[in-house]
Amino acid sequence: MKKIQEPIVGGFFATLVLLLVSYVGSANGLFVDISPLFLLSGHSILLFFFLQLITGWIFAFIYRLFFIKILSWVQNDWTRGLIYGIVIAIFLEIGLFMATDNLIIPNLLWDTIGMLIAYGAFGAILGVFIPLSKDKK
Repeated sequence: MKKIQEPIVGGFFATLVLLLVSYVGSANGLFVDISPLFLLSGHSILLFFFLQLITGWIFAFIYRLFFIKILSWVQNDWTRGLIYGIVIAIFLEIGLFMATDNLIIPNLLWDTIGMLIAYGAFGAILGVFIPLSKDKK
């Protein structure tokens, strides 16, 4: 039961942190996190939240099932999650720019850094909620 509970609870809180970091960063004008899901949701905030939450749960289950074992060489749980979040951000950034041909971002460097920070925080929270140390026992 813990194998199902941890990704659900961890994915929920990690998604909340991801959205909070994205909101604070875009409100300050530092970066604008353009999520591929936001482009699909028709700019409805409630729909965007639920789509992002479902995606956060999917990423949490992928982390729980596969990446926690792949990244078992990392000793610290939150650092393992941080690495996972950065990998997610890199793949999402590449996928976003491959999928759209007319997307113009005024400051690409800050937006990429913002996405790395947001998804890094997402992964670190996942690492805290889904530790590898319980699996070794």
